[in-house]
Amino acid sequence: MKYFVIPITFILLLFSCAPDQKGDASSTDETQDDNTLAINNQANTLPETSPNTTTSYPNELTIDSEEVQAIKEVVDSLDAKLKKVSVPTEVVALNIHSKRDQLGFWQTDDGMAKITMRISSKEFEVNPSYYMKNGEILYYHHRKWEKIGDPNITEMYVCFENGKILFAEERKIAFEEGKGMPTMLMNTPFKKSTRSAEDILTEFNEYWESAPIAERVKALR
Repeated sequence: MKYFVIPITFILLLFSCAPDQKGDASSTDETQDDNTLAINNQANTLPETSPNTTTSYPNELTIDSEEVQAIKEVVDSLDAKLKKVSVPTEVVALNIHSKRDQLGFWQTDDGMAKITMRISSKEFEVNPSYYMKNGEILYYHHRKWEKIGDPNITEMYVCFENGKILFAEERKIAFEEGKGMPTMLMNTPFKKSTRSAEDILTEFNEYWESAPIAERVKALR
């Protein structure tokens, strides 16, 4: 059984923001126990871990820019190192929508760390990954598979420098309902993102500010 150490400030915030009625829109129908975490519950967020929320970033950069390539080289080096590790430093069962929902945490002895999440349901599957150096966000990878309604798969890579977005690229593919698979993205080229920094950070913060990730980020700093 996993236990989480929750700061006293979080406990005070939770009681001060607790709804007076059942069925409040900010809470879920899931039972909160050791294995169930409400990712979107605002009482579980720790905003102080967020990167700078600037609404613009240097659009003149490209994938081949020296600054972008330097970050990618660090990330590629970390991934190569982690491939030699049989298991993550820590695995946390989340059980938000299914028993497969989990968080993986890797930490190296040179100040690098990686946190991955897998959240899946009948409607969607999302896989955010966060790369950090000395406790600061360096790189972000996000893939989401929308299975119904407007079926599509999107993928984005974002480079950060000093807590600000430096560069972002993305790709997307649509498909008929019931016929999509993440591997369909393989032959779709990335394009420089046209999304605003504010829009990207809204997506980024959805899981970055959740308690399972925020607590580990704070421990790295």
